[in-house]
Amino acid sequence: RGRLLPPPQLRIERAVIMSKTLRYKPKLDPLKSLLLDMAKGRSCESVLSLIVDRLTRTPQVALCRIWLTRPICEACAEHDASQTQCLHLVASAGKSVTEGVTFDNIENSSFRTFAVGHRKVGEIAATANPLEVKDVSADNSWMARPEWAAAEGIRGFGGQPLVYKGEVLGVLTVFTRMPLEEEWLIWLRMIADHAAAAIANSRAFEEIEELRKQLELENTFLRQEITESHAFGRIVGESPALK
Repeated sequence: RGRLLPPPQLRIERAVIMSKTLRYKPKLDPLKSLLLDMAKGRSCESVLSLIVDRLTRTPQVALCRIWLTRPICEACAEHDASQTQCLHLVASAGKSVTEGVTFDNIENSSFRTFAVGHRKVGEIAATANPLEVKDVSADNSWMARPEWAAAEGIRGFGGQPLVYKGEVLGVLTVFTRMPLEEEWLIWLRMIADHAAAAIANSRAFEEIEELRKQLELENTFLRQEITESHAFGRIVGESPALK
């Protein structure tokens, strides 16, 4: 039985993308501007979306994902009750050259949640050590889906822990269609460090905003209490029995 082939137009587009990938050396200016824009982010969600969207603007980056640590959830605890934390996929971007689909679907991802220490991403979070593979074409058997990597022309992998003040906040990963050069890896490490700081700062902003809202609610409640107390005093003082 013959293998089903994608439509001719899709095959042409894939060939064009792959040919450009092989001779393309990524510019680093967008990475520099990304660091500046990350510092402006106030919400954690906006910062994470900015990172994955900006890193996947070129076809050389096939997939970029970010997981954040969370207290162990029930689903992950079933696989490893010894762990106190798990990883939740919170941002994802990229585009397939075989099917033409994007990789931004988080809810239906097979890698949406898992306990820290499980899979390569979980090992990065557990050890706080990066995993950098400049060229995976020689051996991609360590990957969870090597057939996907081969079909998408994956050549490099970079996995960086997001560490802030000694605490692992999550993991940033990129799959590239080019071998990862040392200069690119250095920038990826810098982005991971800035991402961790931006996440910590955005969480601090969110906590401050939550405290501000709580304070406003308490002030409103106190004003209502005072108003009701004064109204009760007027009712008693003006009653016929006291006149």
